[in-house]
Amino acid sequence: MRTTHIRPVGPRNQVTIPAEILNTFRIKPHDLISFSRTDEGILMKPVVVVDKNEAWEKEELDALKKIIAKQVKAGEYVEFNTPKKALNSLRKKLRKITRENSHILKKF
Repeated sequence: MRTTHIRPVGPRNQVTIPAEILNTFRIKPHDLISFSRTDEGILMKPVVVVDKNEAWEKEELDALKKIIAKQVKAGEYVEFNTPKKALNSLRKKLRKITRENSHILKKF
């Protein structure tokens, strides 16, 4: 659903972004916003600047996509809709691995 908000441009060329939009996109004071010209008007998008040394190279992303595709095909990929569900799944796997390898762990 498309919601329209109309705001005036202030004397210093500032526009107040409606709270609903700020909350929906989790925009906080001092966050960066990009502005792009489109056929329909202006597109505003929140952005994050990443240090070049921490950025992913195209080759790394391509390799990661291949790994994920392989996992999906093998049925090893699981998607979670909450962090709690992901954590519970990891705990379950850890318990299973611990049980399966208890004979090794007893040596330590």
